[in-house]
Amino acid sequence: MIRTDKVTNPADNSVIGEVEILSHDEVSEIVDKAVAAQKVWAATPLNERGECLRKLADLLEAHDQEIGEILAKDMGKPIGMGKAECADAAFLLRAHVERANHLYDNVICDNAGTVDDLRFTKREAIGVVGCIIPYNYPIELTFQKLAPALIGGNACVVKVPTRDPLAVMAVRPLIKEAGIPENVVQIFACDRDVITSAVVKNPKVAGIAMTGSSPTGAKIAENAGSTLKSLMLELGGNDPLIIFKDVDPKKAAEEIAAGRWDCNGQICCGTKRIIIAKSIKDAVINELIEVLKTWKVGDPMDPDVVVSYLVNEDAAKKVEEQVNETIAAGAKLVWGNGRTGARFEPVILDDVTDAMDIAHNMEVFGMVFPFIALDDEDEEKFEEEAVRIANDTIYGLSSGVMCQNMQTAFRVARQIEAGGVVVNGHGCNRHYDQPFGGPKMTGLGREGVMCSIEEFTQVKTYIYNNAFGK
Repeated sequence: MIRTDKVTNPADNSVIGEVEILSHDEVSEIVDKAVAAQKVWAATPLNERGECLRKLADLLEAHDQEIGEILAKDMGKPIGMGKAECADAAFLLRAHVERANHLYDNVICDNAGTVDDLRFTKREAIGVVGCIIPYNYPIELTFQKLAPALIGGNACVVKVPTRDPLAVMAVRPLIKEAGIPENVVQIFACDRDVITSAVVKNPKVAGIAMTGSSPTGAKIAENAGSTLKSLMLELGGNDPLIIFKDVDPKKAAEEIAAGRWDCNGQICCGTKRIIIAKSIKDAVINELIEVLKTWKVGDPMDPDVVVSYLVNEDAAKKVEEQVNETIAAGAKLVWGNGRTGARFEPVILDDVTDAMDIAHNMEVFGMVFPFIALDDEDEEKFEEEAVRIANDTIYGLSSGVMCQNMQTAFRVARQIEAGGVVVNGHGCNRHYDQPFGGPKMTGLGREGVMCSIEEFTQVKTYIYNNAFGK
């Protein structure tokens, strides 16, 4: 018997759709079909694969209003941000096509004993890639995986996010219209135990690409270990922004706000810890309040709204619990309204200390601004302590340093244990070409136009024995 789950709008819990939840056997059958389809797709010339992906990019842009409305309804994302995901996905498709067109193979140089041999390398598909999509950027992060995997000749089986599946499901007819052969991309919903048994542990699946929490990523790595799959895991972050005393408070406030505004704060590389010189902290908080006052709160269908809803009320309750836990530990709520249903309006927390979990491993997925103020009379000691706190976390995704002295800024940037550091800005400043990811519990591999195709392909060496001999 086919099971269906209702999908609700976080604004009012009204039912906006249904999604079929597939069984283990059904997902296993999908994998088998993908295995067969992948061989045909891999044999398709690169330029033809590229044409399909370019057409899909055009279709996503043409349907951005429709998909933006779905995201506004099934996850509460402001419609402008939802439409922007379609533009991002289209960019990723086109950029990966261009990258593949200019990803050159190598000829291995001669050495003693092999001067008459011809040796060269080629990149080839790994096979079927299982893609596991998170709820916060479902369209963009689907295509962070699909674009490089498909242009590399792989087939993809895509598990939609449980909380907001409808937007990714809406991509299915566009994939068909773009001319991508049947079963090369299959998008479906299933329970966690099914994706584990039918995909992650399935020896017919060559790789897993997943964005999500660090505990979930660790479990996927454990379950995939028996078949030694290729893994690309983009996981959690508790990104610091270090602000020195010579920074203009207004500029600092603008960067802090910009590092948290997107997707109602549900963003892995958002600025989640503000490590700041005590002498300018109050001025920066006052400036930040003025910025936050300009953020319109309301209906996600309103193109001017910044603060709408989290993906559901449980998500908002979790942020509320994290804030309350931090206040109980001694922090002070200095501004903000907090939770109403599934909405969580921005809050500013002062007097956050090194002893609190939010300063280290508590990843908050909401518009929360915790200020960790450090004495800055001795700049050398401030720098040392700021770096220590920034690195005292299980995560290492992105980060930022704001300082007028560029030598100091880059010296600090070099010490921060993260996959990216933005100098004089927030760590959420991500370019889609850059290798995105990080060390520690932030995951495995890197995601970005300059490296993702390599993640989804394998190098094969061809040797023509005695090619130049007599």
